[in-house]
Amino acid sequence: MKKIQLFSLLLAFLIIMFAVFRINPYLFSERSLAANAESLIWSVAQFHDHSINAKPSREESTFYYRGSLQRRASFEVPKLPNSFKKDWTSETFNIGVHGASKASPISDGNLLFVGADSGWFYAFTMKGEVKWKFYLGKTSRGIHSTAALDDHYVYVGSYRGALYKIEKNTGRLEWMRIVGETIGSSPFLDGQFIAVAIETLNYNGYVIKMNKETGEIIWRTDFLGEQSHSSPALSMDKKILSLGANNDIAFGIDYATGKIKWKTPIYGKVKSTPTIVENNVLFTTRNGELINLDITDGHLKWKTQLGSGSQVSPTYLENKKLIIAGGSDGALGAYELASGKTIWKKDFRVENQTSSPVVIKSAKTETILVACADRSICYLDSNGKEITRINLSHRFSSSPLIWKDSLYLSLNEGGLEAYSFVY
Repeated sequence: MKKIQLFSLLLAFLIIMFAVFRINPYLFSERSLAANAESLIWSVAQFHDHSINAKPSREESTFYYRGSLQRRASFEVPKLPNSFKKDWTSETFNIGVHGASKASPISDGNLLFVGADSGWFYAFTMKGEVKWKFYLGKTSRGIHSTAALDDHYVYVGSYRGALYKIEKNTGRLEWMRIVGETIGSSPFLDGQFIAVAIETLNYNGYVIKMNKETGEIIWRTDFLGEQSHSSPALSMDKKILSLGANNDIAFGIDYATGKIKWKTPIYGKVKSTPTIVENNVLFTTRNGELINLDITDGHLKWKTQLGSGSQVSPTYLENKKLIIAGGSDGALGAYELASGKTIWKKDFRVENQTSSPVVIKSAKTETILVACADRSICYLDSNGKEITRINLSHRFSSSPLIWKDSLYLSLNEGGLEAYSFVY
């Protein structure tokens, strides 16, 4: 009788374990047991809104950090402004707990979304009123990740290693997945897929590609060898995803399979997000260099000195074929895409600069927005000449967001501020 009972218990245990691994095959992976148990619970207890089409069209509108899959941070507007007028300031939500770049705001034109140091994730109206806020969980460093949006949902990572899918209008959680120990990287969306870099606490990391409808992991790269705070950029024609890591290496990853196609030593930690222009992928390093690699095989095309270490992401002036990049001392330069030759430099002084410049583009004219003092943002022409300057109540380390005829900033020790274009 006892043997039958033992056999029955063993059989029941095996059936339960089989069911567990069917739901979450990574339960006993290198992640902590607590994190995996939480992921299992959320895998079972998903929330679904059947009024929303489960298989949205690939024609969906998508919005994410630095504006494009290539992460160029170039925003097109009908007409360039001459200056900016302050419209509103939101409630305070950043509390200064980390020195990395704060999460940048993102918008679909209906709402503004931004993460906070406190672990709260906010949806604001375009007039700066709180629509809803969602607590992503307690962490020591809050939310670094800038969210990605499609027609119905917002996707964001937190510094507790979880990726969240939240309904945009209501703040209702659709799913949450524990995918690592921390996420500082900003995800992008491509059709049915989402890709983001993941960090582990044993100083390692990887990139994952997920099904955005279900949260299922499509692939996970091999370990990169160090943590990656870099947000991946994607070459659509080459189908190669690229990013850097803290082990002084830049990576090219096959977007279809997750296999690492190339890795190139660049002798400087990469904290910034790369920019892809044609067959070029450009990185700044903590060693103070701007690096241009071939996106196809990772070979070095050129490198040039920035003057100081950098975790500032480069951007691109398309009309003049210039890369705009800066260092942690606040200096900003323009460099020929073809050769890396320095065309101009501006000697701004910003202590521990982490905010990345953006380009505003209209017809054949381009301008630049960049942090130019501890509490100022400067509006420059394509030759680096200052057009106007906005003085702020706090420092900012996030990236500026341009939406139609307005500028939005997430301030350190502050909240969101909105400025309208003045013509």
